[in-house]
Amino acid sequence: MERKYLWCYFFIEKIPTHSRSVVIQYSPMEHLAFTRHNIAELVDLPQTHFQLYKPKVRIPLLTEGSLFEKIEDVIVRGDSLEVLKGGALQSTFWSAELSSMEEEVACFDILVIPDRVLEALKPIAGLPDSLRSRRDVIKARCRVLANSIASPPQAGADPQSHFGDSMIVAGRPLYRYHLPTAIYSPELAKLTERFSHLAEVKATPERVRQAAVLVSLGAEIYSEEEERENALRDHLDQIFGPADWGTSVNGGAATPAAVWGLAMVLEIKNEKGVGGNPQLQAFFSRLHIVQGSKKDGKFLTSNFPCIILSISSTLFEVSLAVMTQALMVDDVFRADIRGGLYLEHDAITLARALTVIADGLEDLKEYYTKVYSHDADKHADYLYPNPVCQDTLQPPSYGPLTFLEKLPASTVLPDDVADRGQSTADRFEYSMALFRATMPDGTVVMVKFTPSYNAESHRLLAIEGLAPKLLHHTRIAGGWLVIVMEDLDRAQNALTYLDNSPTLRLPRSVYDDVQRALKKLHEKKLVFGDLRIQNIMVQGDGDSVDRIKTYLVDFDWCGIEGEARYPIFMSQLKVYWDAGMLPYEKMLMCHDQELLKVLKGFCDTA
Repeated sequence: MERKYLWCYFFIEKIPTHSRSVVIQYSPMEHLAFTRHNIAELVDLPQTHFQLYKPKVRIPLLTEGSLFEKIEDVIVRGDSLEVLKGGALQSTFWSAELSSMEEEVACFDILVIPDRVLEALKPIAGLPDSLRSRRDVIKARCRVLANSIASPPQAGADPQSHFGDSMIVAGRPLYRYHLPTAIYSPELAKLTERFSHLAEVKATPERVRQAAVLVSLGAEIYSEEEERENALRDHLDQIFGPADWGTSVNGGAATPAAVWGLAMVLEIKNEKGVGGNPQLQAFFSRLHIVQGSKKDGKFLTSNFPCIILSISSTLFEVSLAVMTQALMVDDVFRADIRGGLYLEHDAITLARALTVIADGLEDLKEYYTKVYSHDADKHADYLYPNPVCQDTLQPPSYGPLTFLEKLPASTVLPDDVADRGQSTADRFEYSMALFRATMPDGTVVMVKFTPSYNAESHRLLAIEGLAPKLLHHTRIAGGWLVIVMEDLDRAQNALTYLDNSPTLRLPRSVYDDVQRALKKLHEKKLVFGDLRIQNIMVQGDGDSVDRIKTYLVDFDWCGIEGEARYPIFMSQLKVYWDAGMLPYEKMLMCHDQELLKVLKGFCDTA
């Protein structure tokens, strides 16, 4: 059969799915340079910004699953593509007659791939199939830092516009918070723990004298910001070692007041409220530093843990940051020191903080020396948690865990049910703390990070088969807990089951099992608390149609009746209010019973 057409696929996400596949006329004597010109006109692409490739493997037009993902696999493998050079003829690559295989199944002949896409896919090129689930996170991080970043002075002068920037997660608004930076960096974990126990830190007499000078300089009145910076420069160099002052980064896009390599950045303002917010300015300076590291070829090695200092006259602030899909920031120290009754006490407190910072700076310098002596981390472990135990600052004995993926908020808190009074428009995208991971022996587990957890309640129900098996729970640096439990790989959220049920009802067995679980807890005077459909997992029970296995999950709130209290910032759901559950009120077993009545309304009758 004579070849008449060539099938092209545009590997460009912004093009609608239905418009990515196009057909062009086959002209055997046409130069590919002209073909390229015609293709560029189809989607208005600059000819210098994309390449044409012939896939060496067959990619049927009707591919099972995601065609985009299939082609991404081909691109990532690299050796599965052949560059179509402009000087060649179409007949060089495609014969005038279709082969028998081509007659049988139509396949793509040309892949149109922008240069920027090829560059963006390099970080996932070495990722093994077992870690395929990490692809989206790696690509998302690359996309973030491919974007334009506001200038630090502009950001500092306009915090209303820039604290909510998608590149920064720093607790403003309240829902834009994240897992502690200590979970992602052992070096920051050590810093966090020392700041948490600052009164126990020993400061030498010399360090106290250095703090006293810093306090005096902060309280001085200077007419210009530059004058204050000059006064601080030598003294800060004496405390922390020589810094690069006023050195531009990221090709001149930002000029922090000072940087100590990649380990620490400083911004200074002459007076509080004058000239902008130095802390926010420092956050954006850090973004520019990280973006600049991409140009230096250092981007694929680290989550860039660092210390961020900001000084505004008498105000000293210390933050810790890591770069995952956004710059995640924790504030660990703040002191506003002026003359007064507590001056000496405050100076000693500052001396302790300076001691912690100086020690942490050395740890980070050592970290970066090690990181950059190795090639890029092709597994991108730096984008995932690396927790250490609070008491030893060493990894948990059952580790290391290999994190496969972070479950999105919609997986845990479906957001299509607000009208049922059973969910909330939670927007805690970065603070969602549930991961799928593997143990050293390859066992797949669920891993949760949480500030509080009732392991006793979890174990009590797990023994009865009413909760996933609790494998480990460990207090980690930063004060949070890491909970490792069995992965219910065949289970699904009860809400998902409900929405897909032909009857739009849950089996009566779900209600019976939850009632039994509450009875077990209440016998121990334990209140479950957050008994919503989202916190119930279900899975088929053999051949039984009218019975499914039921598991309670999420024991974060669970506590003793009359002693434990509901979270201060609990979601304001009607179902909570109707049950009598209010922020910071005492938890009562009758609240569980009220929520059980709500669940009963979603289940089949007996």
